Amino acid sequence: MNGRMQWMRITRRWLANRAQPPRLRAVVAREHQLSMMLITLRDGSRTLFNVSVDKEAELKYGLDTIAGYYFRMKKGLAAHVASTTLPVLLHGKTSAHIIRRLPNVEAWETGHILQLDNKQFIVQVNPPRIVSLQFPDTDVFVGFTIAPNVKMEFSSVQQSHYEWFSSRQKNGKQSWEKVGDNIHYKIQPSDFGQRLKLRCTPRHEDNYGDAVTIQSNIPVSYGPVRCLSRQRYQFTQSKLDVVGDLRIVSYNILSSGYSNDVFRYCNPRYLRYSYRLPLIIDELVGYNADIICLQECDKELLQNVILPAMRTHGYSGNHIFKKAEVKEGLALLYNRSKFQLLSLHTFALRDLLLKDKSLGHLAKQIKKHPQLKRKCVNLPNVAMACVFRWREAPNKLFCIGNTHLYANPMLPEVRLVQASVVLHQLNLIRNKFTVISDVLPILLCGDFNSIPNSNVYQLLTTHQKHQKHFFPTTADRWKPIDLVLDNAFDFYSLCGIPQFTNYVQDFVGTLDYIFGEKEYVDVKQVVPFPTEDEIKRDKALPSPNAPSDHLALVCDVTIKDMKKS
Repeated sequence: MNGRMQWMRITRRWLANRAQPPRLRAVVAREHQLSMMLITLRDGSRTLFNVSVDKEAELKYGLDTIAGYYFRMKKGLAAHVASTTLPVLLHGKTSAHIIRRLPNVEAWETGHILQLDNKQFIVQVNPPRIVSLQFPDTDVFVGFTIAPNVKMEFSSVQQSHYEWFSSRQKNGKQSWEKVGDNIHYKIQPSDFGQRLKLRCTPRHEDNYGDAVTIQSNIPVSYGPVRCLSRQRYQFTQSKLDVVGDLRIVSYNILSSGYSNDVFRYCNPRYLRYSYRLPLIIDELVGYNADIICLQECDKELLQNVILPAMRTHGYSGNHIFKKAEVKEGLALLYNRSKFQLLSLHTFALRDLLLKDKSLGHLAKQIKKHPQLKRKCVNLPNVAMACVFRWREAPNKLFCIGNTHLYANPMLPEVRLVQASVVLHQLNLIRNKFTVISDVLPILLCGDFNSIPNSNVYQLLTTHQKHQKHFFPTTADRWKPIDLVLDNAFDFYSLCGIPQFTNYVQDFVGTLDYIFGEKEYVDVKQVVPFPTEDEIKRDKALPSPNAPSDHLALVCDVTIKDMKKS
């Protein structure tokens, strides 16, 4: 068989089934921003050698370098001998030789054939590749959905192929039964006691890369008997698809750094993140939300488990962490197919008090109270805000904020100062964007650590300048404090005033809210909360059936079409 016929046969066979990468390949990694490109010669899954070549150098220098490496590997001869005696050619898609004076960046294309000695390597430029593939470091429960933490290059996570297998014992030998072919797998009762295996083949359009297989380290077990969140899913079975409608979730998911000593009534097993995370992710997915605001997100768990899992369900996210001993903070997730993120704002509240000149009026007031100032400028609390537009209605914008205020119940004036800083920043964002938009509706979510009759709630729900707030002398306060604060927003609590959002052994009450502007935001539905009787069956929160000491707030709202008045 002559060279042309052999080339055509190899190429036709590969093009007919891209899901099976050819055995002999010349894999070219060509990044736009780099001046060099890496050429890897592979025999199946085995790498023969790597060669770096200059993109703009002529092809002949690249081929000579490849010949030299190959000959040294095979014969141990000098490179200059190899380059003059070893036949090395690059064939185009019509089997013609590529002109050796072409720059490397133009010469190497997918489908070309590198002929080296008597071997033919099919060229793949930037083939799909799995960088890492891992199971989440959590328990694996029957009835819950699992997804891998996967990172890829030159690939589409959604287009790639996934095959799930469950171990089975037959005649004393282990075998694997295929049980799923999606990026997610809902674990079945038949998987109890078994281990899972996943094989992923990266893909981008018609190009496939090498498959990678992983196996779970722990067997499947049974999780909670009556997960409190699942009864709420009947109100969120479908996503909202009308432009202007939003389903918002605000949820303090309980940092693992705070869960060891406080909740002694709860079995330590149910406080471990490996148990709680599957419940949290199931809950976040089950609400079919558009926007999810999270508080007390552990940095490592958010980046390594929660965000990767939520990305497989169509969410993107941003975060900010406190500069404190416990590495936790805020996250804001959004449906990336529905919204475009226009602007992200993250800020440490103490930094704004110290450095933002537009907060001078507030800084002057707290300067009169050294104890208050010292506390405010040393706390690590943070806030964030995102401005979005609907992809189907680019002129329709909104802004949503997320924060977590100071927890000490004896110092409400500190929370009041922090809330005032957050309101000020949201107003600055509005002023910036109303230059390009008729209006910018503002929403604000978070754990405010403030009950409904508190000064903070009064500040947030009273649209008024020069609000006066007075705090008398107490054991924790050296002298009376007077503060005069502004609120430019006509906020109201979109979920009303629930009976409680935090239920622990020593406290039951409402601390979490989703605020929206009366003029721009109408409530369509508030998803009902679990009842007190349901929670008390496990004493309090957290419990085997609820992963946090807080309950998620979930509501559907409509952002009204408004023009500037």
